[in-house]
Amino acid sequence: MQRHVGRLAFVHDDLPRDRPLVVYCQTGIRSAVATAALRALGFDDVRELTGSYEAWRELRRSAVSA
Repeated sequence: MQRHVGRLAFVHDDLPRDRPLVVYCQTGIRSAVATAALRALGFDDVRELTGSYEAWRELRRSAVSA
């Protein structure tokens, strides 16, 4: 699901609470804010993609070309 970090406080009722949520953004700044916001809203299992989407994409690209 895609959410704008500024709307999380208002639009989160449809997010699952029975499984982990993985949050990511292009550079990692917004995902850190979103992770903190979700935890403040009572989501217990929120994880941030380490290194951001860009880092994940580069890692994936290097694995495919290897």
